[in-house]
Amino acid sequence: MPSRENALHQDPKTTLAPQSIGGAVTGTGVDLAGCEAATIIVETGAASTVATIKVQESDDNSTFTDVADADLIGLTGNPSGFATTASSIRKVAYVGGKRYVRVSTTAGSAALLSACVVRTRLRHVGGVAV
Repeated sequence: MPSRENALHQDPKTTLAPQSIGGAVTGTGVDLAGCEAATIIVETGAASTVATIKVQESDDNSTFTDVADADLIGLTGNPSGFATTASSIRKVAYVGGKRYVRVSTTAGSAALLSACVVRTRLRHVGGVAV
């Protein structure tokens, strides 16, 4: 049974809003400034086709490259894309050094997908999370 509050230590940001994907979709870059850790959560719904996902990183939120496996915990094969299964959740920790991360995907028709980046270990300035 939980005995500690954790909500003030997490800041989830959407990179791919829940949607039915019918081809390549690129998520929005999430700024990691002000946090010391980030977890990417990818959730799939019922799907007739498996989605191929990549986690990408950027210094400037404009030029993104695929994250190397060494900078992800809980995932291998990212540079070539990793397959998801229907109705599942995938959790991956980002430990790279870039300021922005996002999720991109290619999928067949009717693949339901969403992805968020949960920023954690938020730094505080004057008692307020930045």
